[in-house]
Amino acid sequence: MHKITGMIICLFLACLVQTVPSSAQDWKDIEWSFSRDLGMTQNLRLTGLTPSATVYLPNLSGIDWNQSFLNLGIWFSEILHPESSLAIFMNDELIYTQNLQRLPLRPGRPGTLRIPLNLFSPSPGEHMVKVEIKPTLFISQNHCEDLASGNLWMVLMKESHFLLNVLSRDMPASIDDFLLFPSHAFEIVLPEEEWTKEILTAYHKLMSFLHRLHAATPREISTMLYDEMTTEEKQDQSKRRMYLRSNSTRDYHLQGNRLYLTPEGVDGLVSPYRAAMTGRSGSVQLKPGFLSTYSPRLSFQDLGAGNLHFQGIGEMRTRIYFASSDLGGVPESLHLHLFENIMMPFTESGGDGFMKILFNEQIVLTRRLPDTPTGSLSRRIIDLSDHEIQRENTLEFVFSYFPVEGKCRAGTAPLEAFLSGDSFLDYHGKQPLSDPLTMQDVPTAFWGKGHVILPEQYTVQDIKAAALLASTLRSLDTTPLSFEVFDTQEGMELFFQKQGWLTGFGRLSFVEVSSFISPWQELARIPARVREQTEGKGNGINGWRTAFSAILTEYGKGLLRVIQFPIDTLFPARDPLPLPDYFLFIRPDFTLFPDGLSILPEGDSLILFAHPENIPLFTVTPDEPLAILSVSRQQERPSLFMTTLGQEDMAMTYFFQHFQGMETLRQLHGNVVLFTQEGWSDLVVSDDIGWQPASLPTWIDWYQNNRIPLYIILIALLFVFCLYLYFRLAHTGVQ
Repeated sequence: MHKITGMIICLFLACLVQTVPSSAQDWKDIEWSFSRDLGMTQNLRLTGLTPSATVYLPNLSGIDWNQSFLNLGIWFSEILHPESSLAIFMNDELIYTQNLQRLPLRPGRPGTLRIPLNLFSPSPGEHMVKVEIKPTLFISQNHCEDLASGNLWMVLMKESHFLLNVLSRDMPASIDDFLLFPSHAFEIVLPEEEWTKEILTAYHKLMSFLHRLHAATPREISTMLYDEMTTEEKQDQSKRRMYLRSNSTRDYHLQGNRLYLTPEGVDGLVSPYRAAMTGRSGSVQLKPGFLSTYSPRLSFQDLGAGNLHFQGIGEMRTRIYFASSDLGGVPESLHLHLFENIMMPFTESGGDGFMKILFNEQIVLTRRLPDTPTGSLSRRIIDLSDHEIQRENTLEFVFSYFPVEGKCRAGTAPLEAFLSGDSFLDYHGKQPLSDPLTMQDVPTAFWGKGHVILPEQYTVQDIKAAALLASTLRSLDTTPLSFEVFDTQEGMELFFQKQGWLTGFGRLSFVEVSSFISPWQELARIPARVREQTEGKGNGINGWRTAFSAILTEYGKGLLRVIQFPIDTLFPARDPLPLPDYFLFIRPDFTLFPDGLSILPEGDSLILFAHPENIPLFTVTPDEPLAILSVSRQQERPSLFMTTLGQEDMAMTYFFQHFQGMETLRQLHGNVVLFTQEGWSDLVVSDDIGWQPASLPTWIDWYQNNRIPLYIILIALLFVFCLYLYFRLAHTGVQ
């Protein structure tokens, strides 16, 4: 009996030993770094009585918060009072607080705190977790003297990181988990069949989306061809891969670390409604064209700032950063709509309080704070239009409050201010492009839909280069992702059509030809219609009045249709305003472009032209291949051209080697960039670099500039002609 009992116990223990490792393997510790994953590239110095720093953590599914930690690297001033404290909030709930004297750290030296996150429990449906690090710092009981000493500081180390305990079998459990879960690389796999226009367009959108999603913490995003993958690579489940396919019963399907997408699935993924793509698979259908719209409003929430709180004595300030590309370009008008609530303790401590707002270091508002609190949000509108909007801009809010002498001790009521995250920037219109147009204008000038035009015989390197350039631009631009890829013939037709100066005389369709004939046919029917209107009216004054009215109306409408319709169809008026689309040319065929090029590869030489005289300024024949990137304008629309000179594969290699996305683009200041084996260099070719269409004939320009006076003269002549007919008919009637 004892032997049987012992055997049962041994078997139970053996099963337990084998079960525990299996269960433990279901969980994995993931490091979410402040520097790599949250974009904090430098240590952050917090100063003042109650400074704070806020970071946002994706609320990934399958996190065990009871077994997760925040490893917080900090160091603080040696002369702080020991009862100064540190508090940590998650979604505005306190999860940790401790006096500095009780921390296992030495003042004045960096150290790391291991803070458990077991007190945090996210609410259902929350996609982000707000983590606020908020110390309370003081030296003495006189806060004014403490502030003046400059020793109220704590440094938050960039090496800080979250250690999240995640259920590995649920990784990734959703589309968001797949996109946001820590991964150093993504691979996009192109299908083995012939690439359609839809597949290439989806590829560009997907590449741009991934670059924008991880703009603050760049990931390695590579491209693979399915038919070039080895068997081992196809079976490897460890890498995060996205497979594009032309059609499928499901537009998206998540299987482990593999995400299968059709072009429709990619459209859903890059749309603002990605959260609706629930589960692991499904179908997507979008309304055509909705991605090309955007709202001319940018809230503090959109800029990642959220609500701003100020509480303390002395000077408190915070900054919000935004790029002009966040506004879709440089707007004609820009207004700040600020929702604020400020509580001033003047009745208790006296003193003065002030508020300042600075835009790009220039003061746009300064005012004395009211001595009576409103108790509710008030709205204030500040016009920023008259101040220079730069490529990267700052909005700085400064609150200052100092009690009167003798009332600046511990317990003094502090100033409290609240700026709502619903405050927003309101912008309208768009300023003309700068002159000369340079690479510095690229992120702000490209506004709206992008037309990517590939060469007739494109290669994998061509589509990779186009995707890299397009994704870099879109990483600097928050307008909705919208791309369309064309081959050379389609692209050039669209290019000339967008110029508003050419429709192609030799390609008129039957419908277009018949539309030219139609006004003349209508003109021939006018006499019959006039007779119908005047028949039976007699020769009295009313009869002749009716005849005159019919002649004036019918002949006037008919002649205007004959004159205006064909000319307006062949030569539509050119829109002087910037249009919301742009062109990205990859290795274009320069023979298709009219005169007016400022830079032209010709054989083994590179020719720089003075525009618009087209005088060759400089010709160089280098001994090594070049990749050339240039920005230009045509009819106030910016375009980007990428081409090569010399051995193409080597030139493309140099481009990929030295063009490092946003990091490179931010350093470029010219309008022509040359990539060589040694690196890159940029220059400004002329004061007005332009790849413009050939000049229109003089009479067409004259017509377009004087069309309204011309119509007035024609109507006046028609009126005189009708008067002549009237009196002629009246004279005949009298006889």
